[in-house]
Amino acid sequence: MTFIPGTILWTELMTSDPHAAAAYYNRTAGWTVEEVDMGTGPYHVARIGDTMVAGIMGMPEGMEDVDPYWLSYIGVKDVDAVAAEAEAAGATIIQPPFEVSGVGRMTILKDPFGAQIAYMTPSG
Repeated sequence: MTFIPGTILWTELMTSDPHAAAAYYNRTAGWTVEEVDMGTGPYHVARIGDTMVAGIMGMPEGMEDVDPYWLSYIGVKDVDAVAAEAEAAGATIIQPPFEVSGVGRMTILKDPFGAQIAYMTPSG
């Protein structure tokens, strides 16, 4: 797959019950959902055929009282530069840029209007 900056590369559901959510989307979205070991608790990868389409995970630590939500990752060439530009433009950094081995470099922020969004520079 060709990386096109500015496109949504990934989306994931943060929820209080990832196992139940995985079963729900497996049944209603036509996805095949499997649990994988990411070392951070249950993480489910949803696929259509061989194509990964989404992730489902438990709420991050400290966010257990937040309602479940979907988070999309926009692909960018330099996630560190975009995080700095976003902050200068009024965004709040929720998770500073971090590396996910074999996946890429990511950051999560809240835009000036209150919506959460993530940016990712894919590996390779």
